[in-house]
Amino acid sequence: MLCATCKPLHTKIETLITDKLYKAGNEIYLLGSVDKSQLEIFKDLKINVDGYSDLDLEDFLNLGVTDKDNVSVVY
Repeated sequence: MLCATCKPLHTKIETLITDKLYKAGNEIYLLGSVDKSQLEIFKDLKINVDGYSDLDLEDFLNLGVTDKDNVSVVY
């Protein structure tokens, strides 16, 4: 994960949620499925989503929308 974001391999990695969420430098890496309530402490941070797998951006965007059936994401 460090190489993918051009960080040196000696960068300190902090575990936020074991096997799922890590922090290196000023970036947070989500490597597994995390319950939305566990992410509540990060709600005031700016989040950029960068991924290398099949993902549905609607799971990451519009998190405050209660009626997601009427919301679509164009990408």
